[in-house]
Amino acid sequence: MKIPQDIPDLELMMADQMSVPPQYLPGPYWEKKSQRAAKDIIKYGLDNFRGPDSEIATSFADSHLIDRRFTYNTGVRKLLAKILGIYPLSSIFNSQVALTRHYFDKSVLARSMFANHSEEIAHLLANFSIPEHSNKFGSEDFSQINGKNISNHYLDLLHQHKLLSEHIDFTQANSFFEIGAGFGVNIHLLIENYPNIKKFIYLDIPPNLHVGIQYLKSFYGASVHNYSVNRKNKSIAFNSSDELEIICITPPQIEDLDVEIDIFQNAHSFLEMTEDIVSNYATHIQKILSQNSSIALVSYENFSDSTLRATSLPEFFNRKFIHFKEPHLWVPDEDYYFFIS
Repeated sequence: MKIPQDIPDLELMMADQMSVPPQYLPGPYWEKKSQRAAKDIIKYGLDNFRGPDSEIATSFADSHLIDRRFTYNTGVRKLLAKILGIYPLSSIFNSQVALTRHYFDKSVLARSMFANHSEEIAHLLANFSIPEHSNKFGSEDFSQINGKNISNHYLDLLHQHKLLSEHIDFTQANSFFEIGAGFGVNIHLLIENYPNIKKFIYLDIPPNLHVGIQYLKSFYGASVHNYSVNRKNKSIAFNSSDELEIICITPPQIEDLDVEIDIFQNAHSFLEMTEDIVSNYATHIQKILSQNSSIALVSYENFSDSTLRATSLPEFFNRKFIHFKEPHLWVPDEDYYFFIS
């Protein structure tokens, strides 16, 4: 399958990012990675961005690098790749790549076997819809269930959603706002399961936002707004129709939102920001929440000098939260933290 491309829109958002205020810049983890990803998108396109030979979305998608030489394509990294391609180093490296591929294939098979015997996954598939082609654009991390290939990443996010839906009534919402939406899987799931939710705000840093825009466009076409549509608009609002609308914005554009949001969600990315950045986001989010709105925060606990504590996230909002922990769908000895207002 081919994924639509809009290089001018990508180049525009990357150029604009160079002059945004500090609270909207990518953190140290994302700074260099985003620059490399943008170059790779322009050079290779997005048709295989979820595949094992693409580094474009390794930190927010379900791609699993097997041969890192594919990503050594600039500067010193390119020279190193050439050296690793010379015998006998190439022979040693190729044998390791083959072994890694073997382990990856076995792990995917194990997940598929688990999925076919999991009561939780059976419950998910009985009560929610998984969109068709959930593993398209190169993903090899999927389970075969009842004759269908179903993305394990979709199953994971659907599991998280089910836990949120036990406390938030998504059937009563009209609008949804997500910061750090990966490549759009959660939004994709919501659209397919809740026909009542027609209005979406999708905020992310470039070029991650570009990947999500193009991915969602492959399903919903013109209902997904490019970055350039609202780039100079100081009052970003939904149209008055009841048609699907996905407005895609970069971080500083949160200040220009003129909308009412029924549900706001962030999964994991707040943890990787500084306190000042999260505090600024929280201030703007609370200004646009509707009267009966809900906030849903999902996080892992990976406290270090460069991350926030999961339990500190509710403190940025003037709300009371309920909180609980649930095991990861695929890794039962790891917990996700849920905070819901």
